[in-house]
Amino acid sequence: MKKDEIDHIIFENHHTPIVDYRVFAKAQEQRKHRTSSNYRGIKKYENVYSGFSVCGDCGTPMFSMSRRYLKPAYTCGTYHRRGPKG
Repeated sequence: MKKDEIDHIIFENHHTPIVDYRVFAKAQEQRKHRTSSNYRGIKKYENVYSGFSVCGDCGTPMFSMSRRYLKPAYTCGTYHRRGPKG
């Protein structure tokens, strides 16, 4: 069962950090930037096959991808999440 945030016990500076705070803060900033819509791609065209196309190998729904440097294409959801060994 998940505890409410009010029930959490927090110990500040409990152990020696592996990563310096400045490095951690910079990594968090980059992570936040990468999860923005710019990193995920911009919808450039209408997804006409949304909900209709499935992967011929695993049966997972396929979704559209559009990037500045790639032509619009569809990719297997499993391949995208887990890689070629999915």
